[in-house]
Amino acid sequence: MDEVIADLEKINNPTVGLTAKAGLVDIRITVKAKDEKEANCILQPLLEILQQKLGKHIFGYDQDTLEDKVREKIEKRGKQITLLLGAGLSLLQKTLIKLVAFDHICISAYSGEALKKEILRMSFENNTLIMGIDRIFEKDFMALQIYWFEDNNLTEEKRVFSGSPSLFGQWSINSILDSLYRKIN
Repeated sequence: MDEVIADLEKINNPTVGLTAKAGLVDIRITVKAKDEKEANCILQPLLEILQQKLGKHIFGYDQDTLEDKVREKIEKRGKQITLLLGAGLSLLQKTLIKLVAFDHICISAYSGEALKKEILRMSFENNTLIMGIDRIFEKDFMALQIYWFEDNNLTEEKRVFSGSPSLFGQWSINSILDSLYRKIN
């Protein structure tokens, strides 16, 4: 992201800065102006440039959180969402329950191909969007394998983590929320 908006970080007014978090980046914008009207006049063109450069990667402004935006999308959707957490991800269950209103959260003893089979089995039992998540630990990387099943179609998405192992849990939560945000219309 830094490369995409590097030119904007060189502007004196408004100033633009980034704060990296586990799976998220906040863009901070500070405007110097005599009043709110002038500040908005200075800010608006920059916001338009950011929207052009980052588009779908922006989920909100000011006090918006990814959790709130995902929750809003789920409520508007009106169709059930089932989350199937693969082996080793049960620790995320409590956090995900607090953050997002899933209709069903199931903990599975399965991983890999067995998890995919469980998703397909579940798909015949109900007419919901199913999100399956598996954790991958390899010698040189960690990742989440995310499966989506909807309208008789199974899709897969792999998200690779390259940070400190202590941040994997929070990164996983943010990656799951981001995947939900992008998937739910």
